[in-house]
Amino acid sequence: MTPERRVRVGQALAATGRKIGLTNDDLAVFESVRDTMPADPLRFTE
Repeated sequence: MTPERRVRVGQALAATGRKIGLTNDDLAVFESVRDTMPADPLRFTE
């Protein structure tokens, strides 16, 4: 697929949000419940 024809996910998400009328207040809910604890490091041995 050529770069001109690829789907630009960020632009598609922004357009969808505008189309359905999302606001910053709507998205603030996700920030309030987001887990901010760092993930446990990967272990490659048992």
